[in-house]
Amino acid sequence: MHHSLAEFLTIAEDAGELLRVQVAVDPSWESSFLTRELQQKGDAAKVVFFEEVKNTEMPVVSSLFSSDASVRRAANCENPEVGFERILRYFRPQSSHSAGWLDVIQKITQLSPNGLSHINKVKVGACQQVLRLGRDVDLYILPQVLHAQEELKPVITRAIVNVLSADQKLRFSKHFSVTLLDARHFAIHFEEDRQADQQIKDVLKSGQQLAVAVLLGGDPAVEIAHFGKMPATLDPMLICSLFCERPLDVVPCRTIPLFVPTDTEIVIEGLIDPRLEHIQIPGCIQSHGYVSSNSLQPIVQVQAITHRANPIYPDLVRGLPFGEEYYLTKFWEQIMLQFLQLIHPEILDISFPASGVPEQLLFVKLEKRKPYHARQILNFLWSWEFPLTPRTIIVVDQDVDLKMENDVWKSVVTNTDYGRDLVLQSAAAELMHGVPTNSPVTTRLGIDATRKWSSEGYAGTWPKKASFPLSVIERVQDLISSLKSS
Repeated sequence: MHHSLAEFLTIAEDAGELLRVQVAVDPSWESSFLTRELQQKGDAAKVVFFEEVKNTEMPVVSSLFSSDASVRRAANCENPEVGFERILRYFRPQSSHSAGWLDVIQKITQLSPNGLSHINKVKVGACQQVLRLGRDVDLYILPQVLHAQEELKPVITRAIVNVLSADQKLRFSKHFSVTLLDARHFAIHFEEDRQADQQIKDVLKSGQQLAVAVLLGGDPAVEIAHFGKMPATLDPMLICSLFCERPLDVVPCRTIPLFVPTDTEIVIEGLIDPRLEHIQIPGCIQSHGYVSSNSLQPIVQVQAITHRANPIYPDLVRGLPFGEEYYLTKFWEQIMLQFLQLIHPEILDISFPASGVPEQLLFVKLEKRKPYHARQILNFLWSWEFPLTPRTIIVVDQDVDLKMENDVWKSVVTNTDYGRDLVLQSAAAELMHGVPTNSPVTTRLGIDATRKWSSEGYAGTWPKKASFPLSVIERVQDLISSLKSS
């Protein structure tokens, strides 16, 4: 089991899943483009480790989660079902097996992140082996990575951002992109989560100062836990602790009232002063591969930078069809499936296909039991307590293999009357990440691509798929086997 990024990389190298790049690379476009090309041309399942990066002493690592196996190894779970069982066991202890699905869901969605026993507070940690304060604060010690020509300033794509308001009423820990402005200032792309963006603005309007800790690297399980679409009241650090089956050691920051995992590679401590004007920051590349628009964001003033003696800088190359975010999504979709089946066991499978640019398109396999069952499931998914908010959901019959994307679209084409089977629902734009709209309200689409029953208004017999007698199928399979052996 690994407890740090370096240990994870050693395990990957021992398994033959790490590619060392020993020539010097430029962090301005070159490292990210090389990662992109390797991902698409033969080394997709390997971690890429840049030993020498120009203008910095720190090595850079990318493609940490470039396969299903690497995600499971990082999460310390043999499969997603194990992760689900560990979460479920926490909320439904063995002493209360009688607790039903409603009790479990209520406990998860109402849990407060304060006062939990999943962390172990210590006084010192490896993340503070080197401390930079005052004049020693310099963001230019980090690799100045640019991922596209449209990014006008260096961007940290693998940041976990911890935020705490002065009155401690606002507290969250989430993934955000971070743009470096100069040696002592940076800005966070809060617009990537419209709900968080509005919360930040409301707190700053009240005149409160915000403490910010940006975490880079560390135990990969921490990052996987933050990627999961769990209720906002649930601390991702708790999820990480459950995955790893141990409390996480955390250490207090040196200049702000936040705690961070001791095994983090680099920590940037900062403050947001409500008296300072927000500034326009340039866009950055998103999971769908396009660069976001400029946005007005508060400036974070760096108070300290702490890091390991020999830190490794983690980078995320976004916008790849089968990149890291795809495999992270596939891991979490199976955990979400287990939660969904607590309430609706007739949901047999779900899938976020690569074409849906993580989480914008969802396929659902349904064991249809009653008229208009697909519509009920669509409305359930859109009202689900967990932030599962794809723009488009397609529901198909139980004989469709969701892994075969063409079969799903074939069901849409052959089973759907567009005047009858499309469901449009208005939704708050803040819940729909990636929607290009200035309106506070947007529309999402549900498609009932199941075969229709007479009780659903279809008069006549629904066309059947072409089939063959079982005896013929078995005979042909035997013939194929004999031909292969000969």
